[in-house]
Amino acid sequence: MRSYKTFDSSANDVMMTRSAKQQHSAMLLEGVDDERFYRNILHSMCLSFPLDGKEDVLGTLSVLSARGQAGVAGIIDADCDHLIGHACPVNVFRTDFRDVECFLVSSGALGKVLNEHLIRESPTSLRRLLIRASSDIGLLRCEALRLGWHISFKVLDYAQFIDRRTLIPDRLKLCTEVLRANPGFALSEKELVDSIAQAEDRKHHPLHVCSGHDLTAILAMWISNKRKALVTAKEIERQLRLAVGLASIAQTKMVTAMRNWEKSNVPFRILGDAFAAPPPKQPAA
Repeated sequence: MRSYKTFDSSANDVMMTRSAKQQHSAMLLEGVDDERFYRNILHSMCLSFPLDGKEDVLGTLSVLSARGQAGVAGIIDADCDHLIGHACPVNVFRTDFRDVECFLVSSGALGKVLNEHLIRESPTSLRRLLIRASSDIGLLRCEALRLGWHISFKVLDYAQFIDRRTLIPDRLKLCTEVLRANPGFALSEKELVDSIAQAEDRKHHPLHVCSGHDLTAILAMWISNKRKALVTAKEIERQLRLAVGLASIAQTKMVTAMRNWEKSNVPFRILGDAFAAPPPKQPAA
């Protein structure tokens, strides 16, 4: 866990930068990749501050709020909050789906990425396959968070439990691979399989379940198999960010929440002019 002193240092950096730009708002972000995405929607009078993850955003924002800093907000990935039912803190905007990458895969950007790789495949059909392939691991990630398991998913080999060509997943092989990557973890394969099955019964929205990084890693594996050349998840995520349309972003609940925030925090701006709310309809004469 990050110490309060570290949050305090991050807050000092934000305040120092804003000291010469007091009319500018400040948006705290989870990292540099998020800054690459959100700079496309933020106003020129909104300073972005990439930090070191969700906890850093929330901790730093808490310090700034305690210091009475106006015009400061943060954007975080929802992660498992939608599934667990965590409320969104004040001055924090949360992704509609589990994370930014989930939104990108759900958007028209997926079709453009397929075109970039000269792959003739229905984005809608492929999206369904990607969601099916990543749902079990998404559920397991959330169960690990909910139950406080000390377990890592960072070094998983997706090809061990997902067919590279068909993207059909194997739940038991997933659990075997998770235990291989976490030697000494107390639960058995059967217990992990049962945990996924119990979580699956709760009928969550698929894009609240799937991790975007799993989706892009599986997509990269599938494209690499199609092209017979290595394509990385990082490359796919970059292509998705470049391909997404502003209109798709403007329709999200997160952007609506940002518009409402601006109304309550005049004169601070966080959304670029392209995301301004449409003018109200004039009454008929």
